[in-house]
Amino acid sequence: MEIGKWLEQPVMNLQTDNKWGCTLRCLQMLVANSLADHSGIDLLFDNDRRGASAAFGIQNIAEVGLKEFGVYPGQWYGINTMSLIMENLDQTYSPVPNFRVVTFQAGNINLKKIREVAGQTVVEQSLIK
Repeated sequence: MEIGKWLEQPVMNLQTDNKWGCTLRCLQMLVANSLADHSGIDLLFDNDRRGASAAFGIQNIAEVGLKEFGVYPGQWYGINTMSLIMENLDQTYSPVPNFRVVTFQAGNINLKKIREVAGQTVVEQSLIK
């Protein structure tokens, strides 16, 4: 696996996410655990491919990290940036029906945002009652 091989001028020849990818892996595992009951979910985390078929793979993470947040492959990805990257990938590809990644800033959970993303019926049944 060569990370960021799609860059016009690669920063470095990255063959692994060693020493910079622990936050990536943590968020990948968090999302994967949330999707554990869905069949075919392993393909969404294929780290050798890009695009919708590997929505949460490291190639897509690195691409969004660079284009949207200015973080190059090989640089540290903080938890806030990674959360926003995963939300971006979910919005871009919508790889799993009835599943959405939603981020909240400053530790505040916003029920209005959850209602907008999940749909009023789902929220009323699972959170409000």
